[in-house]
Amino acid sequence: MIYLGYIGAVSEKYAQKVFPILESAFTTVPKQENAVLEAIERMVPVLDNQTKSKVQKFAEKHSKSSKSNIKSRATKILKKLKK
Repeated sequence: MIYLGYIGAVSEKYAQKVFPILESAFTTVPKQENAVLEAIERMVPVLDNQTKSKVQKFAEKHSKSSKSNIKSRATKILKKLKK
């Protein structure tokens, strides 16, 4: 899962291909939210505005998680999106 983040971080073109896979992983791969968020975090610098708005919604949702590692990762993503 995290490997997809490395691939997507190469360029916006790759990120556009990888993001839908990661997006669907939130619902299809149970208990891997932190890995999905980590992969997305790596791609934030190359994402287009439309994808960034989707990522922001995911991050805001998970920033309220009861699990500290997921909450922390989501908060990091939100900080990167503000830059």
